[in-house]
Parts: sequence; structure tokens; C-alpha cells
Amino acid sequence: MNKQDKLLIPFIDYIFWVLFILYSDPGGIFEAFNIRYIIGRFNVNDLFFIIMTICYVVIPKSHNNFDADFIKVRNCLLFFLIYYFIAFVYLVPSHNGSTDYSLIIALTKSRWALYNILLFIYIYEFFKISYDVFIKIFVHVSALILVLFLSQIITKVNILPIEQINREYININRMYSSYISDGLLLLLIPLGITIYVFKLKVKYKYMILIGFFLMSTYYFVSSTRRDIISILIYFILAVLFNTFITGSYKVLFGKMVKSTLTIIFITLGIYFIFPKYVDAARVGIVESLNVIENGKETNGHKDERLGLRPFIFLQFMKHPYFGSGFDNRWRTLEGDKLGYEASDYPFLAALAMFGVLGIIVFLPVYICLLKYLKNDLKYLRINENQNEYLLYIVLLSFILYFIYDLLQYWNYFWPVSNASRYIWYSSLAFYLGARYRFYFLQSQSTSEYNQSLKLT
Repeated sequence: MNKQDKLLIPFIDYIFWVLFILYSDPGGIFEAFNIRYIIGRFNVNDLFFIIMTICYVVIPKSHNNFDADFIKVRNCLLFFLIYYFIAFVYLVPSHNGSTDYSLIIALTKSRWALYNILLFIYIYEFFKISYDVFIKIFVHVSALILVLFLSQIITKVNILPIEQINREYININRMYSSYISDGLLLLLIPLGITIYVFKLKVKYKYMILIGFFLMSTYYFVSSTRRDIISILIYFILAVLFNTFITGSYKVLFGKMVKSTLTIIFITLGIYFIFPKYVDAARVGIVESLNVIENGKETNGHKDERLGLRPFIFLQFMKHPYFGSGFDNRWRTLEGDKLGYEASDYPFLAALAMFGVLGIIVFLPVYICLLKYLKNDLKYLRINENQNEYLLYIVLLSFILYFIYDLLQYWNYFWPVSNASRYIWYSSLAFYLGARYRFYFLQSQSTSEYNQSLKLT
């Protein structure tokens, strides 16, 4: 790598990560200022994707043995992408005679699936060399967005888009933003909990913890039961994870108590700012436990999220092998009203949209992910970390993220039924990029250590 390349790469790193965070539209800033579309249906994310592609093309790239796992997943995703466009977008809906099917519309709407899998490749390459740049930009932007959003609830001065839905079982307006709920900011939860539980001094530690507190507050205000419960589950997983890696079972009870007290402290802190939403969260958690135990809320309303959704299951029974193929109703609010609820019932929707064969095409990605998680846990338990702690925390956070993701069986194949949404693919790229950097540096440290032994 020549001197000019070394000077150019940091500059391009910042451009790429800023563009990617803008691509996620944190807090809905483009919606707020009504600048999403540039020309016709060509919007700002199309432009950002083009520039990020240019950034990827111009950076020098080299692969070695430590890229092998990424290459396997990349090839699996590219094969899925080929199947996606040939079978799902074109052949299957054409054969099924889907209502109002248009190949032009299908290709236009499906470009996001193409973007997301290509972004997976781009993000991996950039995360390998500049993960710390991403973390720095991400935590500061996230904290700013969350402060702006939460302050709107107090001041009633709206800057970012807020959606309100009345939660019938608690009789309170749920204040939320789909741009926050479905975006990158949710990564603050595993990052913050990992830093707290593992007690390591890392760069941006306090900004990450502030971001974690703000995101936890957002979960309470949005009154989303599964997100509030996820904080508790993440804490439990992180403590068990820490115990497994360190092999120190003596501190298990202490860390559980400390984590419980931290949750109580966070809850009390939020209560002083948004008291009614903490009460709503408490009721929501009670209702969730009732749903898990009895399959319905205390008012008798059934929650089918953990079971079968008759309408979606019927679609699967109509086309069990190849699915319905592309149907725009799977990705619209109008479709949700009709029963095409891909975002709420991702596993069932994946079966209905792609059929058994489409699921099998994507299955190797999950197999690779399970294998890598197993290998990482085994390695981390046996070997002492010799890397910078920020990288170590980032790797642990994404291991935690995907372990939690895999515990939610009703969300299996979410990246199949929601292929136009970037967060899962991006998180997978973060995880694989962190793995590459971690194991590469571990091998260097081991080599240096062995060399020093020879010299002595």
C-alpha cells in the first residue's frame, strides 16, 4: 500500500460510515425535513448507495485465510440473491398469476434486497479496517437523535417524526418512531450491556452507556413489550456469557444482583422523567407473561405472534414449495390490514412468500452463523484476549446480539421475509468484520509471543 492510499483510506472511511448512518435515516431526519425523494422514486438512499459503492470500489482490498468464513457467507448470500430475483421476483409470481403483478414494479421494489446484500459486503471490508471510526460516529449520532426524540415528548416541539398508537391494555398513547425501532440504534442495547457486564475500560465507554440509557428510555416510552423484556434477557445472557468465558462461577450471583439493581436504577431514572410510561411498561410485561403462559392477554385477546397466523398459513398451504413469490402487499401497511404481516410474523411470512425451497436456499447462512458462534464461544473460553478492548467488546456484543436473535424462534428467517430491510445483514457484516480483525490480531500476538520465546 503506497503513501497516497494510506492517506486516502481514513478519509474514505469517514465518508462511508457517515453515508451508511445517513442511509439508516436515524430518527427519520429525511422524513422530518421532507427530503427523501430526489427525482421521482429515486431517493436519497439510492444516491447514498451509489456513493458507498464508489467508496468500496476505490479502497484497496486483500483477503487471507481469516476471510474464509466471510467468503462462505458471502457466497451463500449471493446465491440467495440470484434465487431471489430469478425465482421469487420473476418465475414464481408469473407462474402463480399473482394479482396486479408487474415485473418493473417488482424489480424496483426489490432493489433494496440487492442493496442490502451488497452493503453486507461493503460493510465487512470497511469494518475490518475502521470499526472504531464507525463506533465513534455511531454512538455520538445515536445519542443526539435519542435526545432530540425524547425531548420532543417533554417540550411538545416536534422535530423528528413521532407516531402515536393507543395501547388498549394500558390506555396510553405509545410514542415511537419506526426509524428508531427498526434502525441501527437498537445496537446500543447489546453494546451497552456488554460494556457494563464485562467491566472493561474502552474508548467511548461513557458515550455508549449514555446511548444505552437513552435507548432503554425510548423502549419504555414506546411501550413495546418485547423490547423492554429484551433488556432483561440481554442482561441475563451477558452475565451467563461472562461466566462461561471467564469460568468464574463464583461471581455469577454477584453479577446477577448487580444487573438487577442496574435495571431497577434505570427504571427509577426513567420513572422520574416519564412516570406514566414506566407504569405502562409494568402492565405490558405482566400482559406478556400472561400471553406466554395462557396464550392470551388478561382481557381475553389472543396474541398469535408465538403461534400460527391463519391467513399467512393459508397462503403457505396454497404454494408450499415455492411460495407466493413477489407480492407488494407483503411490504405495505395496506397489506398488513389484509393479513400480509411480514414484519410481525417473519417466519410464517418467509414460508408463505418463499416456500420450503426458498427457506432451504437461505438455510446455509444460518448454519454458518451457528457454527461461527459455537467456535467463538469455545475459543473465547480457552484463550485469553490479547487485543484492544474496544474490538473485544464489539465482538462480544454481536455474539450476544445473534444469540438473542436465535432465541426468538418466531423471528427465524426474518432476513428472508424482510429482505428489503438492512439491519440483520448489516449486523452480520459487523460480526464477521469484528471476527476477522479479532482473530487476525490474535494470530499476530501469538506469533510475536512465540518469536520472543525463541529470542530468549
